Amino acid sequence: MIDENFTVTATDASPTESGGSYSVTTAYSLNVGAPSITGNPPNLPGAAIGVPYMQSVEAVGGTGPYTYSASGALPAGIWLNPNGAFSRTATEGGSFTFTVTAPDSVRSTSPRKS
Repeated sequence: MIDENFTVTATDASPTESGGSYSVTTAYSLNVGAPSITGNPPNLPGAAIGVPYMQSVEAVGGTGPYTYSASGALPAGIWLNPNGAFSRTATEGGSFTFTVTAPDSVRSTSPRKS
């Protein structure tokens, strides 16, 4: 969240009978929260060793375009493109835990763990 504090002063352009102007000053505070970004699908379908794998993930909410990245242990041979598409062919089996992060164009993020 971004907190901004600012002051606005408005001054009457027409002078008063005494030659002065009227003005008012008001202090404001504005809280701007990041948009809620979610990832789809919530779970990835399984892959098989030696079989080409294609699955896309999609960020929803925020402001596109998104750039996708993965941190953690992807299966050997599987790759996540910056456009959100998993591709290539797994060369090892097992259970893998990784996080996909997709910051939007204003740098809001919502990581999804798989």
